[in-house]
Amino acid sequence: MTIKEHPLVVTSSFTADGDTITYNKNIENRSTAVGKAFTINADGKAALVADGDEVIGKVLAVDDDNIMTGAYICGGLRLPLGKNATVARGDKIVGALGTRNGKGYVKAVPAPPEAVATDAKEDYADSDVQNNNALDDAINATNTALNTTATAVNSIGEIVNKGRGLVVDFDDTDALVALI
Repeated sequence: MTIKEHPLVVTSSFTADGDTITYNKNIENRSTAVGKAFTINADGKAALVADGDEVIGKVLAVDDDNIMTGAYICGGLRLPLGKNATVARGDKIVGALGTRNGKGYVKAVPAPPEAVATDAKEDYADSDVQNNNALDDAINATNTALNTTATAVNSIGEIVNKGRGLVVDFDDTDALVALI
């Protein structure tokens, strides 16, 4: 199935970062960034997305004055999938790295990690604990497992909160994303 973009998209112009989005009159589309996903960096400039970045839209054109035009916010945009990335209908997306760690690609927001089991090996409820070391070990093991789960959830939470859009169709190389 060939995935197609909607012909009516919302566009705006942004100052390009000059590093990941550059103008080159000697190449097709005047930039290697055209067709890739972008975000707005801390300096307020458009930059190609890195792994886990929030996706704002798609680079449509780059001009010689370092101004790029991007489709954003709404509309169906065809964006390139990152290296080894797979998506499914309904997935939210974030930035991904492509071949040779190139920026501007997308992937599905990763699923949250599985909870770590914290059940103690022994039941101390009805026992007369003579040696608190065993109880301390069980409590420490449970705390360690809870901390490990919390760390994993917090690190993935950053990426999950940046997820945008909705994958409506896809093939082996691109995802058609409704950025809403």
